[in-house]
Amino acid sequence: MMKSLSRPAVAAGLATLCLVFVLAEAADARPVRRGGLSQSEVILEGAAVQPFGDLGADWTEPAGFAAGMGWDVGFRFRQRWRTGWAVSPSFHYVEFGNHLTDDAVEGLMDVGAKMYRYGVDVQYFFRTRYNDAPQFFLTFGAALVRNKLRIDFLDTDEYYDEGRNSVAGAAGLGVRMGIFEITGEYNLNRIRTSELTNFFQGVDDYDWHYAVLRVGIALPNSY
Repeated sequence: MMKSLSRPAVAAGLATLCLVFVLAEAADARPVRRGGLSQSEVILEGAAVQPFGDLGADWTEPAGFAAGMGWDVGFRFRQRWRTGWAVSPSFHYVEFGNHLTDDAVEGLMDVGAKMYRYGVDVQYFFRTRYNDAPQFFLTFGAALVRNKLRIDFLDTDEYYDEGRNSVAGAAGLGVRMGIFEITGEYNLNRIRTSELTNFFQGVDDYDWHYAVLRVGIALPNSY
């Protein structure tokens, strides 16, 4: 069972070091260069998502969900200041790949997971030497997540549908090129509930972490 937090802990440590560097840079930040981002914008986003932790663990593990690679679609509003800092509320719908399993007791089951993510991110855009050069940025955020679990029992046409809320954190690195941007992000999402014990006996703590590779495009009127 993938309960170790070593990888998230390392990621958190690296993110902390990056944040210290960003704070030092912010003290000497310059105004946004002509040809850069406007003060506010709306961005449409799509992504590929890779599950980790219990979410991606094998079904034979005590809390393994065996989710496959999935997709993410959403949008964000970004307000940016000349110091390089920005605040960006967002909404994303995340759906992971289903897992088909043949259980000795329940029969053939189609197991799926999805999330509704309501987030707020703080971002920092590094200065560029040239007006049209790619611009790197760091992103850190928190979100309220509605986690949905669904199991369809294909032999009986019955189903189990359950949802639980959690508070998640995220950190990542991105690059902006004109109206396009690409972001790599890791999401820490832990669910604490005893309501899923029908399928995960004796487990009330689940690590539904996942990584995101996201592509965004700013709407022309906001750029």
